[in-house]
Formats: sequence, C-alpha cells, structure tokens
Amino acid sequence: MRPYQHRPELDEADDQAPSEYLRSALVRGLRKLDPATRLDTLADVRLFGPTFDGGVFERRAADIFIRVQDEVDAAVDDEDRPSVQLGFRSIGRGSVVLHLRPMAPIRSGEDQMVPMPEPSKAELALTRILDLHDALEAGRTEEVAEADRDLATRLRQLVESLDAADAGIELDISDSNGTRRLSRLSAEGRAVARAYFERRPQTSTVVLAGSLRTLSASGHIEVQVGRRVIEVTDVPVEISEDLKAQFNDFVRIRTRRTAEVAPRGKSSKVTYTFLQVVSHDEIVPREELAAF
Repeated sequence: MRPYQHRPELDEADDQAPSEYLRSALVRGLRKLDPATRLDTLADVRLFGPTFDGGVFERRAADIFIRVQDEVDAAVDDEDRPSVQLGFRSIGRGSVVLHLRPMAPIRSGEDQMVPMPEPSKAELALTRILDLHDALEAGRTEEVAEADRDLATRLRQLVESLDAADAGIELDISDSNGTRRLSRLSAEGRAVARAYFERRPQTSTVVLAGSLRTLSASGHIEVQVGRRVIEVTDVPVEISEDLKAQFNDFVRIRTRRTAEVAPRGKSSKVTYTFLQVVSHDEIVPREELAAF
C-alpha cells in the first residue's frame, strides 16, 4: 500500500495544521445539518525567550498573563468583562505555554424566532488584540494609533512586561469557525512599540500672567492663571527674593514649557521652567501668552 500523498486540491488543507483541518472539516460537516454551527474557541499563549526556555511558570510569566487579560478587558465594554476572564487549563513544557479554557459561542438575537450563535466576546477581543500585535510586528503603527486609548495603554504595559522578562509572546487561536490564527510579538515588534510609545518632548516659550501664590527657597514658585495653578521650576534664589514683595500680586513670568507627549497610551507630562520675570510695560508676543 502506498503512503498517503497530500493533495491540496482534494483535501482543501494546504498549509493548515492537522487540528485546523479537522476542526474546519467538522464545521463544514455539521453545517450541512445546522448552518449556524460554531465550535468552542481554543487558544494557547506561548511565552518564548531565555527566561522561559525551561517551561517554568513564575512571577514574570504571571505578570505577562495578567497583561494579556488586561488587553482583553480593554477590548470589550465594561459590562462584558466578567464574561471574558480567560483562565488556563494547563501549562505545556519547553517554553511556557498556557492552554486557555475553551470559549463557547453565545446566543444572540433574543428578539428573533431562532437565536443564532455568534463568536464569544473573548474570541472577538482576542481577534482585536491579535490585530494590534500583528500591526506592531509588521511596523504598522498607524493601526495602533487608531486603537482606543485604554487598549493602547494595555498594549504598552504588555510590551513593558515582555521587555522586563526579555521575552516574546505567541497567541495561537482556533476560532469558532475552525480557522486557526497564529500571532507573534517578538523582539522586533517590541522595538517598534518602544519607539512608538516613547515620549517626545515639545518645547515652547510661554508667559504665565497671574497671581503669585507660592514661593519656595528650593527654586519653585506657583502662579495662578485663571483657575489653574502652575508650578514653575528652576527659579534662581535672587529672583525668589525679589518676588517676595509681589506675593499675591499680578506677575508675568516667562517660562520654557516642555510637553513630553506619547502618541497613544500615555498621558502627557508638562513642565514649566523659569526664564525671566517680564516687566509690566513689556509687550508680549501673542504666541507666548498662555491660554488656559
């Protein structure tokens, strides 16, 4: 008897893992009886790199798994979060592989005569996360820029945890249609993420015009501009001494405003550094006037 010769035109399984081929074949067969058939979603999380070569699930692996759960939570509405808690059934050997518990399809369309199943919320969330991981791996940061701020924050935190462990992550999903998808976030993808989430300083000259509220011998003053109180740093000691006579009075302070801005997932950090006191008769350019 001759061994079986793989023929994609007959099996329709070219470049598919056996499990995917079997699950897809099962779905096709069952849908002849029930067109709405879906399978439970299966997923594995694999951590790779020197830290996890021994297959030990330790603190850093737990931290990364928590970050993945945080991503999933951020990818769904608040009310759906209790239904997307991943959990895992077992840990594989070699590198750390977490076999997640199956995610069953859900019934939708309660107002219809025959409710139709649809993918679980967890499957939809994982698909969104895989899209972002693949985008970073391929250097397509514009897709990350379009993500919700909370999801971008969780993605950044996952990358930080991977960096701390010097590890990569793979998500291997067999969805409710039987289709398999493998996503990998390696050192290259992490480097793209670090560059994208890095704070970018932007500086400008700004004149704060308002009431002098606080003086400090350590080189800090506070000026109330409208309803905001702005801290100014690096004020020379001799200037602080001169300003004591103007405490609670109207002052104008020229500063260097520095905004460290990240594109997504981080809040901007803004600081004001002292440059000089502006006299009351000096004409200040409109572009330097602070507006709050």
